[in-house]
Amino acid sequence: MPLGALVGSRPFPLLAGLPLVGLSPLLVVVLVVLLAVAARTGGAPALVAVEGDELRIRPRGAVRIWAFAGPLEVPLRHVLAVSWTAQPGLPPGVRTHGTALPGVCFLGTFADRSRGIRERWLTFANRPVLVLEVAAGTGFTRVVAQVADPQATCDQLQAVLARA
Repeated sequence: MPLGALVGSRPFPLLAGLPLVGLSPLLVVVLVVLLAVAARTGGAPALVAVEGDELRIRPRGAVRIWAFAGPLEVPLRHVLAVSWTAQPGLPPGVRTHGTALPGVCFLGTFADRSRGIRERWLTFANRPVLVLEVAAGTGFTRVVAQVADPQATCDQLQAVLARA
């Protein structure tokens, strides 16, 4: 089948007159604007909860799509340290899955294979975050997540880890 036949045939008659190539930049701009609006107006991009003997980190809403990530379950015995910081800085290495827009968000998996680092970030820019150092067997070395109240969540998790 010639290439012209593939390009000219459209499965939806309503799109017959639209130049699809011309819509691509517009679609990208619309998606970036929607992400920026979500970063400025939305709540925390992650929920952290202890369920039984596991710590669950759940991306909220559209963050799951932008981060290409689902819930992360870490056994409490694999959580090495919990802290929070007002300035998370930048993720290490290269983004392997997700979205990274400096000044807006870091959502997804970031890795630096030369140093053996693999981190999950669920943050909008320049906001306090919860930092979890986890054992190597979990697939990540660190999880950086923006939650509603990082300091209170950190204190609660440290109390749970002290009892475990």
